Amino acid sequence: MSRISILILLVIFPLFALPLSAQIPVNDAPYYDVFADFNFKSGTVEVFMVWKLSKQPGENRVDFEISPLATVSYIDLRVTDQIYTTVNQGFYGREQVSVKIPSMFEETIASTELTLELRYRYPFNIGEDGSVLLTKDDLWYPFTGDEKPTFKIRTDLPSQYLVYSNGEMKERKNTQDAVQHTFVSKTATDQMVLFCALFGRPVDNVTSEILSNSGIELPIENGSELVGVEE
Repeated sequence: MSRISILILLVIFPLFALPLSAQIPVNDAPYYDVFADFNFKSGTVEVFMVWKLSKQPGENRVDFEISPLATVSYIDLRVTDQIYTTVNQGFYGREQVSVKIPSMFEETIASTELTLELRYRYPFNIGEDGSVLLTKDDLWYPFTGDEKPTFKIRTDLPSQYLVYSNGEMKERKNTQDAVQHTFVSKTATDQMVLFCALFGRPVDNVTSEILSNSGIELPIENGSELVGVEE
């Protein structure tokens, strides 16, 4: 595949407050802290992400896959209390992206750990029933290979929608303009899955199988799986 090299500017910006939780667990598995803001009028989800991942000692770049449909606002490399900001923005049109680490910064970065911060817009497909299903196969989030990550996902959705994930729901609360759901993975998992749908809508067999294989079980009423508030 073609690769795109994103050169990180040799400019150091002051530390600012993260848009997401700054409490990133320290473990060998990749960790995602995600905020996903769904806009059903435009058919897009705005994703803000802090991604903690590993690299091999001596490597001077990190390669990852992301949907060629994603429009990236920024990809930042966080090193201790500094942020090195990329300037490449826009529609990449490639699945494979490479973030280079300038040689003068390599000694500053821990030998096996990196933290990337990303913001991008991803266009999703809306089913005939108004539902949205996002899995790893859609490349809706970046990943480096077959690693099993842990994650925290927060989503904002219109009040008539409910969202399910393969993480455990920790919170569901009303905000000013939407309903926010928070999911946290109990253990490392194969992928991050989000399923958004209108209340009370039946789920087709294909979607049901995908959800079941991901560990997501929907309520059943009159023999059909329905989207609804779980007890």
